Amino acid sequence: MVYEFAVDPELVAGWGERYQFRYFIDKFGLGQPRIVSGYPKLVKWRSQVLKKAEGSGASAMEMQRLTALLLAMTEAMIARPKGDYDGNKKWSENTKDVHEKHPFHAILAKDIATDDAWLNTEDLGEKEFPRWDIGRSAVVPREEKQMAVALSGLLANSARIVIVDPHFDPLTSRHQKTFRELFRSILKHRHAEHPEAVDVMTGTGSDRVGFRNDCLKLMPRNIPTGLVVNFKRLIPRAGGEALHNRYILTNLGGVLVGYGLDKGKSGQTDDLVLLDRNEYLDRWNKYAGMSGSFDVDGDPVMVEGCMPL
Repeated sequence: MVYEFAVDPELVAGWGERYQFRYFIDKFGLGQPRIVSGYPKLVKWRSQVLKKAEGSGASAMEMQRLTALLLAMTEAMIARPKGDYDGNKKWSENTKDVHEKHPFHAILAKDIATDDAWLNTEDLGEKEFPRWDIGRSAVVPREEKQMAVALSGLLANSARIVIVDPHFDPLTSRHQKTFRELFRSILKHRHAEHPEAVDVMTGTGSDRVGFRNDCLKLMPRNIPTGLVVNFKRLIPRAGGEALHNRYILTNLGGVLVGYGLDKGKSGQTDDLVLLDRNEYLDRWNKYAGMSGSFDVDGDPVMVEGCMPL
């Protein structure tokens, strides 16, 4: 649903031109399946883009367009481990070395093509590139591993994760199975540090005390060692939003899960839909924002995992 793209700063420096700007302005960022890799980190990457554009004699209008483009592209950005970038090497050389160890989904660059992950931007929109032509939705079996695979790009690259399922219950095995795979996906293909926070928000459970005890007793063995998950029972506010739909919400975007985040019966499928930017911001504010649309019933239940990855 969300994929990491390494993008050459030298290439982006030319996207202030009218045609390039119009094509790329809505291709990356919140609400899009393509997220730019912070490689090198945001400040250095953006600085390299602007420095190259200024050095190439970009006009004032082109710099204005480029600034707007950079704002959109960097509103959501995937973090990479510190120390992986060698300032004495070209961006493409650094990217080649890192890609061999920890692959990017795709790489947009001016040179060095070693596999099909390296895309020629001159042909984008003219030829088919499966790594570029990414859909905003997917139909997946309601089977825990396949659901987790479809969401793995979002989960493994996000620093802040909120999983909303009004019917999640730690007592039910069908929830345990799916959430076990979702939690595993958070760490399994992660290149950067562990997430800052992972929250599961629900509206079920026998009562506040029973929910807490069930989470502490049953969920550690469904969470990988090293991961901490906060479980919260939400209470809708009078006259406010109803607790109904299922979402995966992160700092990189959000996905609407049509049926549910529990394991289904054989033959059942579900629709996963990437929220557009405005939909995402609305849901993020309601579930993860400071004000929000719900109250938490008691303190969050913090559970440390003990399951082997």
